[in-house]
Amino acid sequence: DDIIATTEIQTKTPHQIANWTSIKELQKVTATYSKYLREKGAYKKQYSTLTFKEKKFMQYWLIGSLYVCCKDNPPVRATYARMRIISEKEYKTMPAGDLKSNYLVIAPKNKKYFSFSTFKNVDSFGLKQVQVGKQLNRVLNSYFKLFTETPTHLLNTLSGTPMKEEALSAIISKIFEPTGKHVTLNLLRHIFVSDFLEADKFIEEKKEVADKMMHSTATQELYRKK
Repeated sequence: DDIIATTEIQTKTPHQIANWTSIKELQKVTATYSKYLREKGAYKKQYSTLTFKEKKFMQYWLIGSLYVCCKDNPPVRATYARMRIISEKEYKTMPAGDLKSNYLVIAPKNKKYFSFSTFKNVDSFGLKQVQVGKQLNRVLNSYFKLFTETPTHLLNTLSGTPMKEEALSAIISKIFEPTGKHVTLNLLRHIFVSDFLEADKFIEEKKEVADKMMHSTATQELYRKK
């Protein structure tokens, strides 16, 4: 009853109150990782030559950017985990059964889009394609330049294995530790929606962001906190 009441009046839980911040503050954190990497000249190196700390901060910068860089790509759940990177040609000739995974698709003219078919509400929404916005596209391009060949997966652990959902959820809290808050993936999504809906948005704008976050506009309204 307490949970339902808190949800309906859209107030923050005690945990949310203690750890609430803003998307701008989270963006500042990712910017500090990028600044460190620039100062070390990491973007001009090969990934294999990076130090352990540079690789860790590169990972933090990439994941942080995926989740808070821009409105064009609002934070999804842990669906970037295990995500394969493929060409659009390969994607369009793939058997329907193989599309039951999540992909970053590299299209002509260096454009990209995400294909989501493994996520919480897939039975309601079906396969979702989300264009990579200009800002996130620049991040991905900078990251891919570190490799002689584009990686097979979007996110890998520092030991080189594809990152799993549990590891991705855990690392998000580590990425944003400099805020002094315990920012979970779920809290991050609540923060984004609350910041986004702070201004009076039109229904079309709300629906566009809700679609990209792969939940309904009704759920989006409940995500918003006072």
